[in-house]
Amino acid sequence: MLLWVPYCLPVEYDDALAAAGVYTKQQRRRSDDALLKFEQHNQYESSTELKAFKYLIKTGHFPESQLFSPAKAKCGYYSKQLKQSRRSKPDNKESRREYRRIRAISKANM
Repeated sequence: MLLWVPYCLPVEYDDALAAAGVYTKQQRRRSDDALLKFEQHNQYESSTELKAFKYLIKTGHFPESQLFSPAKAKCGYYSKQLKQSRRSKPDNKESRREYRRIRAISKANM
């Protein structure tokens, strides 16, 4: 008969360990590792609209609570907002660098 050992720990199930969160921590670590491996092998390129949306949040044009809308993205809403934001200069060196990168990407895809 098979013996079930939770999460491949060298000991049998223990209520005290469960109460201390040992199993939860181990499962979270295993899950995070699996997701990281998956993402490394299945990398994808974000759409121009998503990049524009992230830039707009990073520069403060949208609040961080703003959610990405695929319907708006389909209509080019975020690219239009990015074009409008180009009229104002970025505040710091990092924002300017990011601004130039996003601008080059959006120009290349137009």
